[in-house]
Amino acid sequence: MAKQRHLKNAPITLDNQSMMHALSEALEECSVDNWDGYGAKAISRDSYRNAQLFSMTLPTTMPLPEVSVDPDGEVSFEWYRGPRMVFSLSIGAHNEINYAGLFGRNKVNGKEQFYDEIPKAILDNLDRLLSH
Repeated sequence: MAKQRHLKNAPITLDNQSMMHALSEALEECSVDNWDGYGAKAISRDSYRNAQLFSMTLPTTMPLPEVSVDPDGEVSFEWYRGPRMVFSLSIGAHNEINYAGLFGRNKVNGKEQFYDEIPKAILDNLDRLLSH
């Protein structure tokens, strides 16, 4: 079974330098196929670029997420507030964000296009997570 490559836990608030460091670590550590020993795809330059753009458009008041690379080569961002309070998303080379959230007993998931600003559905779910 393929594994996600998790990078360092994040500081409390968004810091572009910390985020860029986490993303460059992801590129460095996951830039070749089979980086996990289970056949994972390498992170593509387009996935990396889209993850950078996404991170630069996050509000600076936002907590820094945990950054990881999925076995399909997409970059994941996860905000964890507790066992039943979590929101995660992944962004790849084709400007598409897949997301899922758990808010107590409520679940949400979906897909949004990403170009130069974070879709409202993503921001609404992050606000939902952080306001509890």
